[in-house]
Amino acid sequence: MKNVGQTKSINQTNQEVKMGELQLSTTNNVNGTSLKGEINCRFSTLVNAFGKPNDEYDDYKSDAAWRGKINGVVFTIYNWKNGKNYLGSQGKDVDDITCWHIGGYNNDAVAAVKAYILQETNKEV
Repeated sequence: MKNVGQTKSINQTNQEVKMGELQLSTTNNVNGTSLKGEINCRFSTLVNAFGKPNDEYDDYKSDAAWRGKINGVVFTIYNWKNGKNYLGSQGKDVDDITCWHIGGYNNDAVAAVKAYILQETNKEV
């Protein structure tokens, strides 16, 4: 588990997102989550923010995935049907994937993930 502490606050679409605690775990229950948004960034940006992928979301339709909680907000990050697992040799290498899906129970997941990436990498996504 990576614990950051309350350090930043970012206002996105009139919604205050206080940054702080990140919990990455393959045991977080993500049942019932669904696609809430997308981000455009490199795989290396996600690794810098969240560490190596910690989830085997769907080894057929996805190549890399993370699941966890940011300040209690459940999130998933994954590529979808654009990598080698789904498209074979015509798919992108994970290092070349720039379109990532964000899943969650509501749009708070998108705001939390974007704010956390900004906090950890100084990159807006």
